[in-house]
Amino acid sequence: MSRRLAAATAVGTTLVLSLTACLGESGGKSADSGTGGVRLTAAEVLQKTSQKSAQVHSFAADVTLNGSSKGTSGGTHFTAQVRLQPDVALTGTVDKLSMGGFTLNSSVPVVYLGGTLYGKVPQQFASFASGKQWAKIDLNQAGKKAGVNLDSLVQNAELVDPGQQTKTFTASKNARKVGEETIDGAKTTHYTGAITVKDALDTLDAQARTKLQRVYTQVGAQEINFDVWVDGQDQARKLTVKLATPAGESTTMSIVYSGFGKTVNVTAPPADQVGDVTGFQGLLGGH
Repeated sequence: MSRRLAAATAVGTTLVLSLTACLGESGGKSADSGTGGVRLTAAEVLQKTSQKSAQVHSFAADVTLNGSSKGTSGGTHFTAQVRLQPDVALTGTVDKLSMGGFTLNSSVPVVYLGGTLYGKVPQQFASFASGKQWAKIDLNQAGKKAGVNLDSLVQNAELVDPGQQTKTFTASKNARKVGEETIDGAKTTHYTGAITVKDALDTLDAQARTKLQRVYTQVGAQEINFDVWVDGQDQARKLTVKLATPAGESTTMSIVYSGFGKTVNVTAPPADQVGDVTGFQGLLGGH
């Protein structure tokens, strides 16, 4: 796997982990807002959704990521319960992972807590992690091997946080309404648009901008195409982000949200059941 595809995978996957204020002009016609039947432009709806989503401090996410680069491809699917306060933590399951010639053929429970990612060892690697039931990865150290600051991404959860994601969408100058659709049982309005990476980064505070700028530079994308589905409470119920590079590499991430505001309790596996695999050379596809 190339460094760019590894970085692109980190952009989406690193929920496991973890895109993200200026309001752009809308080129679209008026659209119904989520509340009150008031007619709003697509840009105004995105602004309201960004503000509403920023108030969310816990949620469930169903994430699908696919990427391709120079004849190789990779992808992952996972579900997770995520909390952003008082600290970022999550618990979930990865049931698809294909990267750098590796394919996961079983569901793997995962936990992120205190800067460490834990994964239950799949049956196909029963002898892995010194025979322990769980493997742990220090994301700061593992990220250095892949050339990506994974720990910073997870700590801020920019990649799955609906508040951060929809905030970048407000920079779009061509956002428009597509239609109405039902997502996971909820009636929503579908909007689409595009933003440059520069404009997306300009919506973020200095700290978040610095972190994600490194990742976007490595991925090599210049533009972000997005779709977002907004429910009647101005909440993003689904979003899709697509990145492409001049070299023909691409990454698509789709997230379906639910469980806003529910309590998320996260605990690490028992220490005597955990083996440290941070130094494993195959992590993140290597180089």
